[in-house]
Amino acid sequence: MTTTLHLDIDEARSLRTFPLALLAWLETTALKIELAEFIKRSRTEDRWYVSRDGAAFGPVPFAKIMRLLLRGEGPLPVLHESEAEMEPAPWRTIAYRTWPLSPLVATAWVVGFWLLAIGAGFVAVNLACPLSLRRFAGPAYLVAVAAAGVWLVWRGRRAAAPAENAEMLAESEAE
Repeated sequence: MTTTLHLDIDEARSLRTFPLALLAWLETTALKIELAEFIKRSRTEDRWYVSRDGAAFGPVPFAKIMRLLLRGEGPLPVLHESEAEMEPAPWRTIAYRTWPLSPLVATAWVVGFWLLAIGAGFVAVNLACPLSLRRFAGPAYLVAVAAAGVWLVWRGRRAAAPAENAEMLAESEAE
């Protein structure tokens, strides 16, 4: 199960997906704090076994286990390689539930993030301007932000259009 939060690395470098990439970073940081005892142990010997569907896989680095947890695959029983010879083997189950992110919540997060960023920019512009120019600087900033937003949306849709046309041409040639 892939979550909406954890995008491909190419998608995460886009300005459009920056708020979701930030939210994914926050979730990853929260998971690292929650699993601090495992991460501290993996610094010396980073070789772990993972049990999935009754079979043990590994050894794998703990970063791979974290990626599995962030994708929503859990709970995962794990065993450090140094403890594999013990009878019985001390498997520890890591249960982590990814942050639920429906399309509505994702949209609300993105809109809220950009509104907060625009508001912070508005305040910064007004604080940086002399008092005599504040009457013009605030509205000029908002017009510039609106123009940049329209341009980014228009550019994104225009770049997507040739790909859609090429896909439709390929389908019509196949028929």
